Amino acid sequence: MAAFATPELRQLFAEWLETLEDEALRHLEECGESDAAGLAKALNISQESTAYLIAHMTSSGKVNSKVRASGKSKKQ
Repeated sequence: MAAFATPELRQLFAEWLETLEDEALRHLEECGESDAAGLAKALNISQESTAYLIAHMTSSGKVNSKVRASGKSKKQ
C-alpha cells in the first residue's frame, strides 16, 4: 500500500504518527514504564501498531526499549 500512497497521504501519515508519538511520550512521562499492551490500551491502537510505534520511537532516540522472552517459544 505504501508504494501507492500519494505524497499527501504520506505527509498525513507522518503527522498522525508524530501526534501518536507525542501521546505515547505523555503517557510514559505520567505513568513511567509500560509494556506494549499497556501502551496500546492507552493509545487505543493495536499491539501490532504499538510495536511499530515503539520501534520507530526507539530508532529515533525518543525512547529506550527492553526486549525479553515472552515464554511463548515454539518447540520443534
